[in-house]
Amino acid sequence: MGREKHNPWRQAALQRRNGYRASVATPPHDPYGDQPPRPAYDPYSQPARPPARGHQPYGQPQYRQPEYRQPSREPVTPQRFPRHVPGLGLVLATVGSLIQLLSLTVLPWAARAASDDVSLPTLWKSLTDGDSQGFGDWYVVLFSYPLIALGVVLAFAAVLESVAMKVVWGGLMLLGLGYLVLRYGLGPLTGLFGSPEPMSFTTAEIILAAGALIAVVLVALALKLAVSTFRRVAGVILLALSGIHLTAVMDLVDATAFSDLSIGAFTPSVGYLLTGAAALIGPRRLIPGH
Repeated sequence: MGREKHNPWRQAALQRRNGYRASVATPPHDPYGDQPPRPAYDPYSQPARPPARGHQPYGQPQYRQPEYRQPSREPVTPQRFPRHVPGLGLVLATVGSLIQLLSLTVLPWAARAASDDVSLPTLWKSLTDGDSQGFGDWYVVLFSYPLIALGVVLAFAAVLESVAMKVVWGGLMLLGLGYLVLRYGLGPLTGLFGSPEPMSFTTAEIILAAGALIAVVLVALALKLAVSTFRRVAGVILLALSGIHLTAVMDLVDATAFSDLSIGAFTPSVGYLLTGAAALIGPRRLIPGH
């Protein structure tokens, strides 16, 4: 026993054994305190998946998509007025055309005596049987009927802003002007159309042929204009025809004042004024939105 007490190797072994027993008996200090045990790591386990769409976890209200409901419509009451009300320009063009029609047929243009009024058909027949002398005679014989008819077509083409009617008006104008160029330009030049001899021009024939050539160029330029610009040009032409008509009729009856004219002589001017105003107004509605 004495040898074991003094044996240093034996004492070191006993100390190591006693220290191991103490460490097993007393656990080490945990700085984080008492915590619940952690589950052991499993390398083959899968992470938890979120609940599928449309399936809510237990205990939570399930989401439902709101149902679409069509809004209720109020009953539509039928309209008591026409759906498309004509515009002011169309109304003026219609009234002006009716006045032009009356002036061509029944209303008197001039008076032979104090109680003898003459309408345009009678006046035109009497002038075509004789020789046309002045500006008034040429106006009645050549331009009275064509200008009124073409003025009506021009007014509706401008008011309706119709390209087709504009082309029709241009075609009719070119046909009429072409006839004037052939009749009073080429005819006296070549001896055609009953001319007494070639190169026999009168002053009236030269003016008519030159004016017809200028008008052909102007009509061709007018056909190339836009519809809105053509409408304004048409209005100016119709307003100018109103003054030309009164000047021609006053020259026809040698009147010195408007009081010397019959009431029928003013009706074409009134018709030109109404159609010209209609062309300048255009397709404007009397009731906006209809």
